[in-house]
Amino acid sequence: MKSELCTLDKLIVLKALISHRNIINIKNTTMKVLFLFIPLFVISSNVSSQSSLTTLKFADTLHIFGTFQEEAGPQSFDFIVTNTGSQPLIMKKVVVSCGCATPGWTQEPIPAGKTGKVTIVFDPAKRPGTFSKTITVYTNSKPEVSILVIKGEVLPRKKKK
Repeated sequence: MKSELCTLDKLIVLKALISHRNIINIKNTTMKVLFLFIPLFVISSNVSSQSSLTTLKFADTLHIFGTFQEEAGPQSFDFIVTNTGSQPLIMKKVVVSCGCATPGWTQEPIPAGKTGKVTIVFDPAKRPGTFSKTITVYTNSKPEVSILVIKGEVLPRKKKK
């Protein structure tokens, strides 16, 4: 009976070793698969994100309003942008460096070869003197950020006598 237990014990130990070896083989195979497919996934996601990028060209990146009277009221200018890429151009957001100017922009995707605009309205009320303001445009283009500038000089209201 003792020899039977030993044989039975040997079989159990052998089965456990085979099971453990299979687990190690499964782990090694899993690791090989992960090391093979993770880089492929990263590469394919980079390619797909790059394929949604486009290029753009602004007709002007600087507009000089010149000198004007404060009482002339708000001044506006349209920066025209052309989608020079092959994918639709999306203007995600437009940020102005101060509260004295209000941005507006083409909200729908701009097809390849077509144009859109960024409109800036500068309010001179209570802002006499020279000004230089930046407008930051965030898009799906390469580069992702475009900087526009408006400049001018506001002459103060004439004092009433």
